[in-house]
Amino acid sequence: MLNTHARSTNRYYGVGLGLEYEFGQGFFADTSLRAGLTETDFSGDYERTSLSTSYDSRALYAGLALGGGYRFRLTEAFTLSPYARYFFTYTGSDKVSLSGIRERYQLEAIRAHTLKLGLDSLYTLSDTLALKTGLSLEKTFNGQARSRIGETNLATLSLQGRSAALELALRIRPQSIQGLLFELGATGKLGDCHGLLGQLKVLYQF
Repeated sequence: MLNTHARSTNRYYGVGLGLEYEFGQGFFADTSLRAGLTETDFSGDYERTSLSTSYDSRALYAGLALGGGYRFRLTEAFTLSPYARYFFTYTGSDKVSLSGIRERYQLEAIRAHTLKLGLDSLYTLSDTLALKTGLSLEKTFNGQARSRIGETNLATLSLQGRSAALELALRIRPQSIQGLLFELGATGKLGDCHGLLGQLKVLYQF
């Protein structure tokens, strides 16, 4: 049996709207909607052969999140927040050309549901800087990635599984513009879904 090697780079560009309601005594509920464009650069080859292929794909994506939790304000500068959230994500279909192959590669739309339990901490360093860390466990179910080359259906890839994630981010709040917030961070995942994600968020709170 030949081993295969593949490399993939994914980029996400999008906008979102989030709402949060505080019940008092630390309890909160939140929801968010987001949409945008995802880009994928893929290349793969078979070991000890000259067979290889690559493709570039673009597709629209959208997501919905519903959750809630509780904030423990341990000091004026340090807060712990356990939470639970449900996510629904949709990634659109795309048809791409494969290098070295005449047939077109069709990626079907993907719908996935995820439940997430986590614990966030926020430490305020100054009026403009804060450090955010997070630890979470998540389970994805009912997610399948179907594809075909020409009229030939390929093996269905399952997105189901359990993963653990560790997040570290720096929040920057410019004093010159009220409500504006920048968040620069990275998230590492282990488990059925594993990898490293870097992200830059621009948030406006009102």
